[in-house]
Amino acid sequence: MKENAPLRRIYIVPHSHHDYAWVHERQWHILRYCEIFDRVIDWLEKNPSAYWMIDNVAHSWEPFAKHYPERAERFKELVREGRIEISNGGYSLARPSYVGEETFVRNLIAGDTFFKETFGVEEIPYYHNLDTASGQQQIPQLLKLMGCRWYRFQRPEVTLDQREIPRTFYWQGLDGTKILVSRAFGGGMLDASYTNLDFSTQWEEARDRFLAEDITPRRVEGLCPSDTEMIHFGCDDSFPDTNWYDREVHLFEFIDEWNRREETKIGLSTAREYFEDLETKDLETVACGLDDSELTFNLPAKGDRSMWRKRGELEQLLTQTEGLGVIAALSGESYPEAELEKMWMQTFQITGHAMDRSPRWTSSTVR
Repeated sequence: MKENAPLRRIYIVPHSHHDYAWVHERQWHILRYCEIFDRVIDWLEKNPSAYWMIDNVAHSWEPFAKHYPERAERFKELVREGRIEISNGGYSLARPSYVGEETFVRNLIAGDTFFKETFGVEEIPYYHNLDTASGQQQIPQLLKLMGCRWYRFQRPEVTLDQREIPRTFYWQGLDGTKILVSRAFGGGMLDASYTNLDFSTQWEEARDRFLAEDITPRRVEGLCPSDTEMIHFGCDDSFPDTNWYDREVHLFEFIDEWNRREETKIGLSTAREYFEDLETKDLETVACGLDDSELTFNLPAKGDRSMWRKRGELEQLLTQTEGLGVIAALSGESYPEAELEKMWMQTFQITGHAMDRSPRWTSSTVR
């Protein structure tokens, strides 16, 4: 086993992962996301050294823009100011193995187009595939065609560790395209109650708990060739100003005290900062499939009434309709572009990675 590089810098990237329809009814999630975005604006304005990250449209931005239109404009301004970073996970954050290939590609394009047009950004170099697996070996090619330089995913975390796949590397796809990869658990500093200790008398405890809870589990021995680490502050449905359990933490005070006392530096940042630093490292290239199947424990959710099956049926119907539309257009009929685009957008609404089963649906409902 190789030795890990000594840790020089820790980048802390605040975000909230939106697991729509995962642990609560969907209306709960919508209301929660609206409150998260509203609090993000206040948090960023109160703390000029802070940043935040958004990774999809359908299950985060859209509900907020609908219910808080007066606040949505300020959110857009914060994106243009660089305080809110877009890491495009698509129109919705879809598992590569849980939707059809055409749906996955169209979803990527729709998200990229929406974010650029809505927020006025010229590039989105980062694809944040949180809570899902690496995807097929064409992923590097697809992401590079979209203009992405960096890719981060989580699963299958333990399996790839056992295969000794580094935590940071260049992934080479089937056509030879390479993309810079960082893989790690999507959440970070979930409890963070160590930030509430009395630093004058309990600093060693606070430092050791931070390392034990949030850093050491990510620094798998022999698999971390970089002297930098990126962790998130936040996880599923997290507020920007509390820990994962909605309890107050003293994040900024902890960071200041750490940098005053410790050699390794930490700080709130964007993913861009981390990846631009990572690009300067000499990392190995991995030219193989990583994990196409993903999350086999969810196989029961792929039955006759599963969203997985319904999404597949929808994709077949839509692509068949497009083919028939081309034939009709060649015969002098008008091509139903607007109607088809509307149906694709409706399909993206049900491609969220946590949306697995809908027992009330039947094939006739899809059609």
